[in-house]
Amino acid sequence: MLPANLAAMAQLPCHLGDLPLTVVSRGRVDGPPGATPADLNALEQAWGDLEGDLAGLSGVSRQIVAEDAGHYVQLDHPDVVVEQVRMLLGLL
Repeated sequence: MLPANLAAMAQLPCHLGDLPLTVVSRGRVDGPPGATPADLNALEQAWGDLEGDLAGLSGVSRQIVAEDAGHYVQLDHPDVVVEQVRMLLGLL
């Protein structure tokens, strides 16, 4: 499914204008089994760059880090995700 997902993503707008956007990032490094420290460093750099690119899609964006969360922030810290959604909706 990766090629289909990448093709679909290529069709998305390059900028969201002033649509509020929050990027919730993981704070815990968790790479694939057997990854070397060098692999993890490279993965972290690439992932950080991608998250920065994502935050750059809106003129009104911010990025927060869920310090104890791994890749699945919504499972590790659903409270953080709920709080950020509520903030975006103006409920907090």
